[in-house]
Amino acid sequence: MAEVHRYRKERDPSENLEWSIPNSQHIALSVIWLLELYPPSHSIDLMRDLRQAGWRSDFGRFNLLEWITAGRERSGTGAWANLGVAMRPGKQTPFITSNYLLTQLPQSVDRALIDLTLLSQGLTVLRVGFVITDTASQSIEAAARAVYPTRFRPVGAGLEESTPQFRKQEAASVAMDIIRDQCTVWMRKKFHGVFAGGLLDGLYPSVALLATSGIAAFDQESPPLRFLRILGLDHTFEAWEADELTGLRATWGEWLHKRRPEFVLAVRREEAAPAQWITGMGGSIESLAWRVHDQFRSLMPIWAARHLVIGYQVRLARARDRLTPTGNGLTDRRSALEAVHRSIVIPGFDVRLVAGELVGLVDEKNWLMREIPKLHPLDPSLWSKPASLGELWIDRLVQAARDVLSREEDLRQLHVLWSTTEGGLANLRLQKRITFLTWVLVAFTFALTVIGVLSYASLAPR
Repeated sequence: MAEVHRYRKERDPSENLEWSIPNSQHIALSVIWLLELYPPSHSIDLMRDLRQAGWRSDFGRFNLLEWITAGRERSGTGAWANLGVAMRPGKQTPFITSNYLLTQLPQSVDRALIDLTLLSQGLTVLRVGFVITDTASQSIEAAARAVYPTRFRPVGAGLEESTPQFRKQEAASVAMDIIRDQCTVWMRKKFHGVFAGGLLDGLYPSVALLATSGIAAFDQESPPLRFLRILGLDHTFEAWEADELTGLRATWGEWLHKRRPEFVLAVRREEAAPAQWITGMGGSIESLAWRVHDQFRSLMPIWAARHLVIGYQVRLARARDRLTPTGNGLTDRRSALEAVHRSIVIPGFDVRLVAGELVGLVDEKNWLMREIPKLHPLDPSLWSKPASLGELWIDRLVQAARDVLSREEDLRQLHVLWSTTEGGLANLRLQKRITFLTWVLVAFTFALTVIGVLSYASLAPR
């Protein structure tokens, strides 16, 4: 073991240098979007959340609550309302908007961009884009730049070795988690949709925007840079590039924390021409945030709806497992039926209605695609035909929604069967009790008759 410690002590300085970010290159976390969904069962929660958060009914030129109600009553998809900017009291917004909300924000957040999208008649999407402060935005790069010695920790009878490469990745992940968790706590306190209710076990579908300088994320042509690998920004097969927004690339599920449902956007500042993003803002962080917030307002709700359907699939699978017999062929019927009742009978209206409406998005695809930025794969050779990220997501969403409808119908039939069986068994148990009580009553009556006869015989004159 002494040799291992000696080797790591000699090797650590060079390994820190190999995995460090060059001084000429920078990575900053600019914005995190969290998305909350309100199906029909949460429509009242949406109205209450907006009132309690501080939005007035007379919102700008229209009544916000009436707009939401009218949107839920008519068919169609894609209606959108900009709720403006949330900022701390005394703060001024650089954005051109007449709508603003004065409120306390997470420590790492400078301001928040908020809007509503009626993705379908029964499904409203609330989107909050947290614009990160300068200090917090640089924390991930700072964590990756820091120098770390190899860490040894006892595990069982041995030692766990954490090299500088692993510790850099761990520190960057922790820095990201701190910022995201602050935003998550704020969302959970302010808004009470399905994700706040635990559909994804406390997680929210999220989108992260990174601004890089001196390096492009997911670059296939340049030699791979090691520090991009620890940040999850090296080459990946699931990398896409925007046609209209020069320098903007995207991936999902690969950045820092694979467990979270996160969609990652990375833009290289040198490629994002100021005039292209927002004229007059000089390519600043505000221009990046506002432009992406505006351009991705139709794609991000699709991303959130995908995870709503995933949550429904998980809920249905867990309910099905509750009805699966245990190893000895028995299961607690009552608790199983109660669990299934909570899973599909009570929220069944949401599952069936929302999934059915999402299946109907296939008819709205052409309209939606006009609003979704065009992203093509960085490596077209992996696809048999020209691929578009928006079209791919819509097709997968529709397919998953059809699967949810099928699972829900199968489970509902199984629930009815189990309920009928449980009812039959309950009736059988009741019939046995009644039969037993009847025999007891017969025996008691016979005993009283015998006692009466004997008493009469004893009292008769001799």
